[in-house]
Amino acid sequence: MMELLTYSIRFLSMFLSCLYCYTKLAGIKLKVIDLLFIPVFAVISAGLYYVWRYVRIAVPVCIYVLSTVAFFVRYRRRFYDVISINTIAMGVMVVLMAAASLCSLIVSIPAHLLPKQFQDIVVVASFCVLLMIFTLITFSIKRFKNGIATGKNDEVLERLILAGAICIFGMTLTYTSNGRAAFLELGCIFIAFCCLSLIIWWRKLVSTNYRKQILNRNVEILQESVAACEDERTKLAEQNEELAKIIHRDNKLLPAMEIAVKSLCEKYRDDEQAQALFESINAMFSERAQAVETFYTKSDVPAQTGILTLDSILKLLYGKAAENGTQFFVDANKDAVAALAEKITEITDLNTLLCDLGENALIAVKNIDNGKVKIIFGEEDGFPAMKIFDNGAQFDEKVITEMGRSKVTTHGNDGGSGIGLSNAFLILNSYSVSFCIDETIKDDMFTKCVIICADGKGLHRIKTERENVKKICASRNDFYSTENL
Repeated sequence: MMELLTYSIRFLSMFLSCLYCYTKLAGIKLKVIDLLFIPVFAVISAGLYYVWRYVRIAVPVCIYVLSTVAFFVRYRRRFYDVISINTIAMGVMVVLMAAASLCSLIVSIPAHLLPKQFQDIVVVASFCVLLMIFTLITFSIKRFKNGIATGKNDEVLERLILAGAICIFGMTLTYTSNGRAAFLELGCIFIAFCCLSLIIWWRKLVSTNYRKQILNRNVEILQESVAACEDERTKLAEQNEELAKIIHRDNKLLPAMEIAVKSLCEKYRDDEQAQALFESINAMFSERAQAVETFYTKSDVPAQTGILTLDSILKLLYGKAAENGTQFFVDANKDAVAALAEKITEITDLNTLLCDLGENALIAVKNIDNGKVKIIFGEEDGFPAMKIFDNGAQFDEKVITEMGRSKVTTHGNDGGSGIGLSNAFLILNSYSVSFCIDETIKDDMFTKCVIICADGKGLHRIKTERENVKKICASRNDFYSTENL
């Protein structure tokens, strides 16, 4: 019984240390409800005692798997992010546990003076207290307060995951049993470690290939944009040349005609028709002057973002909107654009989001009268955000059901493939950027809005009044509907 109690306390302290490390690394603020972890982990720790007695080597793996499941259920983050951060958190915990074990050896020396039944409790209690103290001290250091942003720097993250896996591997070695069975256990551990390394390498390869594809795609988009701008510039130059010829001609002929008409009106001063003609000529000259001024001062170019590639994509979207007769508006706050670019560090990813989601909005309004699309770079709940409004139909229920899971589209006849929205979710998840759909906007011009908010939470939300959509969200573990965003 005493052995069960001491090992349960030891395992509980390891779980709580891992919990604190995970929340700090993930940037999660602990709440009162998180105290429920204590009884849950206490029960699990008691069960781990029997694992330790009969399958000792499985203890580290059980701690890792059970804590991962608990954190996933509680915090509802992307499963891969939970696995990644918990691997690092448990690695940190193993290092701190080793330090606490060494320090507790000092306490174990005078503990031998106590009765046998109290010796283990004193040693274990000192170990648990030291482990929690070391954990709190580690994350009170300024360098470790900001946590880890998954997707921000994949190379650093992968190195930390590998280091955490090595620590877990080392911890597992300490739980091997004595005797010939240890060779088999060590072989299993080695194979598992190799498999984990292979998975990390494979993911890095896939990620690298994906980024190359995105880069090539953005290069093609920019080349098309440059070609379109060059064609537009050529057309405008030709139009300006023609207009210059007309104005040059009219500047000579019209004044001469005006003088001739005035002379004629002077000759027939008392004729009412002549006076009416004279007034009509003056009105025509005034209208012409105003038209020429309007031609040169009117600007259809969208607001500038301050980033050349984003401006190029906005011009490309504007050109496509003009071809379809769609009204296209842009409201870009340069400070918000810069802040968004700081959160989504790869500019190619930000370009991809703007291009894919902007094209989706244009497709949504392509076949309706008086189609409107508006893109705003601003803030949402104090975080930099990109908002894309349109007055097209609401998202199809089929699209919402598969959104972020697979490629799906209801605009196949218009060239839609679903790859744009699928790529968008890959990028959003890699930066923990939240994706929101608002179908209840109070704006007579638009029917829905897609919001990309760089809040570091990685949430997927839909604000809707459609009951079927609410049921779809309830059936998914990565989307939820809400009345208040």
